[in-house]
Amino acid sequence: MGPKQFSSLVKMYFGKCLEPIGFDFFDLYNPLFHRSYDNISHVIMPQLGSRGVWFDILVFVASPQIHHRFFTDFPNYVHDTSGGRCYLHPDTGVGFDQMTYRCRTQEGFIRNFRNLAQPALERHALPYLEQFRSVEDLQGLLGKE
Repeated sequence: MGPKQFSSLVKMYFGKCLEPIGFDFFDLYNPLFHRSYDNISHVIMPQLGSRGVWFDILVFVASPQIHHRFFTDFPNYVHDTSGGRCYLHPDTGVGFDQMTYRCRTQEGFIRNFRNLAQPALERHALPYLEQFRSVEDLQGLLGKE
């Protein structure tokens, strides 16, 4: 699968879940979904693997109060505040465990999105992000680095 097809499928399938709850879609280097609360940004970023046969999903928070170049770099580059603990895994949630969702074909993308990625978004990613609504909420996360 190529980047354009991947981006189109991400917008369609992830967008059905994320846009109704306030996420905006950006499609530059990597497709990403973003929503803001005051000075906190929630980011969900599916990334296509280099050979186009799998993707992973990054879930993290960012803030211009922590990264001074936030507004300069966004949305081409978003600074992850989690110290790399941002992969979405269907069993273990958001953390270090990377899951590669197969997507060699459109049918494979749709099947793996519906069976694995969408339930992981609903069960793990969204509740994880909901706990961060202000810079003060990030204190525990920043203290882990």
